Amino acid sequence: MRKKRSRWDVGPEGADVVLRAKRQRCSPCYQSLGEFITWVEECDLCTVYTKLAQVLPILRQLDRMVGMESLKRSVIDQVLFSLQRLCSHRDSMHHTVLYGPPGSGKTSTARILGRLYAALGLLSTTRFSVACRADLIGQYLGSTTQKTQRVLEDSLGGVLFIDEFYSLGNRENRDSYSKECLDCLVAFMSEHARDFILIVAGYKDAIDQNIFAANEGLKRRFPFRYELTQYSASDLRSIFVEQVASAGWHLENDDTLPIELIEENKQYFANSGGDTLNLFNKATLAYAKRAFADYSVMFKVLSRADIEAGLEQHKLHSGKEDDTWESVRHMYT
Repeated sequence: MRKKRSRWDVGPEGADVVLRAKRQRCSPCYQSLGEFITWVEECDLCTVYTKLAQVLPILRQLDRMVGMESLKRSVIDQVLFSLQRLCSHRDSMHHTVLYGPPGSGKTSTARILGRLYAALGLLSTTRFSVACRADLIGQYLGSTTQKTQRVLEDSLGGVLFIDEFYSLGNRENRDSYSKECLDCLVAFMSEHARDFILIVAGYKDAIDQNIFAANEGLKRRFPFRYELTQYSASDLRSIFVEQVASAGWHLENDDTLPIELIEENKQYFANSGGDTLNLFNKATLAYAKRAFADYSVMFKVLSRADIEAGLEQHKLHSGKEDDTWESVRHMYT
């Protein structure tokens, strides 16, 4: 008789820990990923589900990403499902679409998801490969299949990430090279669902119209689709603060970068995290100029003046002009 497999991923303490956890009935009490992490720690669930010890650091990194609440809730569900070994993964697909504009954190999110899936045992490695149209599309019929297949096989065991996914197709579906590539993707995604995950990213309308509208079979193979929307001024400030801290710098006080300053210059932050990082880099240059030979300046502490000077440089090099006059002009035309 086949032995019934336990859904408990039991640690070294064994059955006693499991029974204790059951008796305690540590009821789920969380509304966000951060609260979920706290709940897991308070209930000491890592002693029951040993994989959680590997998963928690990755979840903390994801939780530090600003916004993305829908994605984070979905990740919690996937973690709970996987930890209880409710699926053999034979027919389970985790291919993912990340809809969003540049700077919305798509690449960083994809890397975190790759590490998470590896920690959960859904992938055999943490390999993260990146490809674009030039890596996949050949110059003559037949070469596209060879190029695409080579990239896919090199990514086996990990994640293949394709940004600007919409560039692989067109609305009229007249590009035979693109069709060759997409057909290859569809076959590989199904055949290797147990040890390969494809994550694609780009503008929602462009992907839906250029790719999915002409290939429903491909669309069905992406069970997870998330929209990473434009950030608010408050979100952008949070991203900036995280970038400053990650680089080992500090802000003089909470008023060093007021939300109003970002709100008033929102057109210069269309690329979200990319633009906040550019602002940070420009602010550090302003700091270097201010601090040179002035030993009273605190080391790596940005002031409001540094931020404002950095913003002026960011605006100067952003390629965007103040659209105030343009808005007024359209009132009379």
